[in-house]
Amino acid sequence: MNRYAFSDLSHLRAEVSTDLQASWQEIEPPALAPGESTELASPEGEHAAVTVRLTTREADGPVPAGHEIVAASHVDAERLAASVTAAPAAAIAPQQAADCTWQVGPARLDDLGRLVGLGELALEHAGADLYRAPVDNERARTRYPLEARWKRIGLDVARRRLVGIEASGERLVVRSRIGLDGNALHADVTETWRADADGVELAVTVTPSALWPEDLPPPRIGWSFALPAAPGEVEYEGFGPHEMYPDTGGGTTFARRTASVEEPQVPYVFPQENGNRAGVVRAVLSGGEAGSGLELTAPEGLGLAVRPWSTAELDARAHDGAARPDGRTWVTLSAAPHGVGSAACGPEPSPQHVLTAREESFRIRFAPAGR
Repeated sequence: MNRYAFSDLSHLRAEVSTDLQASWQEIEPPALAPGESTELASPEGEHAAVTVRLTTREADGPVPAGHEIVAASHVDAERLAASVTAAPAAAIAPQQAADCTWQVGPARLDDLGRLVGLGELALEHAGADLYRAPVDNERARTRYPLEARWKRIGLDVARRRLVGIEASGERLVVRSRIGLDGNALHADVTETWRADADGVELAVTVTPSALWPEDLPPPRIGWSFALPAAPGEVEYEGFGPHEMYPDTGGGTTFARRTASVEEPQVPYVFPQENGNRAGVVRAVLSGGEAGSGLELTAPEGLGLAVRPWSTAELDARAHDGAARPDGRTWVTLSAAPHGVGSAACGPEPSPQHVLTAREESFRIRFAPAGR
């Protein structure tokens, strides 16, 4: 649709990409008068993602030639999932060592069922979680002070307790509970690990307590971990180039992009949750020390945030620039994030963007980068 009030589209260049924006092909823009609309046929062939953009043909005052006016992506979820799903391979049965630790293909789990390594790569603080740093719209000064309620029940300092570990054929099933001190609220977590020679797949189901208050959305449902070495860059296939949450991210498109760990961080005046890239089906963290590369795939798409500091560090600081890297790279994968709303000066998130305390299942595959 041409939303100009007086101009047609002849001053714009229309382009389409079917290869995650690696290349663009010019298409003839339709001759539309102001207010008119039409439909264009999709490019021929089976494409997981198609992106169309309109850019300026020539410079116009301060606007340079090639400036993007609008862009939009169409994603075929089934084709996209198929494009990143590994071909079935012979499974490797989990093995338990004398010290009660576990080896599941290239993955190493400690005696409490926590992922601590993948091949030569060490990992820390791995597991399902429900917390993210609050945003300005959730502070105590707003009409919906979720931060205070979250911290009152101990979501920011939740504890994990192992319930049981069971090897069943080619799979290792780890059951645990995320508990909150001083109350009966919790979430039960089932992690099922299956490995082959190249990587390990993790299926996660998080089930919040039936006692969870209906009017208290959890901050997120997801999985996170830290790399003790800091990779130089992150390549991901998902929506960008800027952050996206359930109720933000207008103008994002689906592509393969590369950034340093520092680039995705948004320097808000008050440190808060930021930098999530939505719908990420594949990510590679690389460029650090030898053996520190890691590839993640998530066929259904997950939110991805890669940071040089932890959620706790981001939550604790009061001023922009106060957060200090600790030498680790913190990776947060979100299956279901709560919307950010506008309660600092307006309403809470719209009902469709409010996260309920529901059961959530998701899949992640880990593999050493380059394999």
